[in-house]
Amino acid sequence: LWFGLPVGLLDGTTVRLRPLGDIPERFPPHRPGNCKKSPCWCLARIVGILCLATGVVLDTALGPLTASEQALSLLLLGARRWKNWLLVGNRNFGVYSVVRAAVTAQAHVLLRLTQARATKLARTAGLTLAPGLDALIRWSPSPHDQVPQELAPTPVQGRLVAVRIERPGYRSFTLYLFTTLLDPRACPVHQLAQLYAQRWQIELCFRYIKTQMDLGFLECRSADMACKEWLAGLIAYNLIRWTMAAAAALAGGPLAVLSFSRARELLLGWCRRSAPQPYDLQAWKRLLTRIAKARLPKRRKPRPS
Repeated sequence: LWFGLPVGLLDGTTVRLRPLGDIPERFPPHRPGNCKKSPCWCLARIVGILCLATGVVLDTALGPLTASEQALSLLLLGARRWKNWLLVGNRNFGVYSVVRAAVTAQAHVLLRLTQARATKLARTAGLTLAPGLDALIRWSPSPHDQVPQELAPTPVQGRLVAVRIERPGYRSFTLYLFTTLLDPRACPVHQLAQLYAQRWQIELCFRYIKTQMDLGFLECRSADMACKEWLAGLIAYNLIRWTMAAAAALAGGPLAVLSFSRARELLLGWCRRSAPQPYDLQAWKRLLTRIAKARLPKRRKPRPS
């Protein structure tokens, strides 16, 4: 928990599909501007919310490439209640519509802002945007903000934070954040920056989903079957993640150091051996013990910048 709240990571990605059946109608092919040849695959845009603690996919939305990540995220936030959840997103989700939808879903947000949007918010509040800023503001939609009709365009109370990030050997930069956590003493600025640094975990989870689960390229021949293949793959991914969480809890160690690929291999082998046999609790505990010992390798040299 961060600040007493479970954390959900919000981000998007794309998957490829073959142009078969009705797939080109639902997921049109993408042709870059400098490409003269006809595209040989279709692209689908996917937005998901993943649990920071376990890496489990909490919800996902799939649409054509013409649909923006903000629009798909509104579908996720409007489909269910996210009461007492803290959602973390990058600059692509740092817009008024996403903040308004999250507040309507009874969730808190920690979103990164672009410098232009942060400057505009500070100007409307009569503030000067500079490192060290931590002020309460009311975010009202501008005439250029695209707010869906089902969302009331009322102001959102929050904090505008500008913090300078400096690390030895790395280029320093200023991080602009907006959060609905209003208490600066319970939620200090440095902890908000540390939490946003954990947002990179969703990029690693998407990499596991697309490579280890082989979901980066869907081989179905219809749009409906492509959606089913994606959801079935996520069910298997969540099963592996929950098994890793159980192994980490049994061993009393951190979950982030466990190897996903090795846990997948061990769980698949256990399922094959235990399929014709009745449930064996001791065999299950031995599996969890082996998964808890399968840790990621330690780098001997620091990763280059």
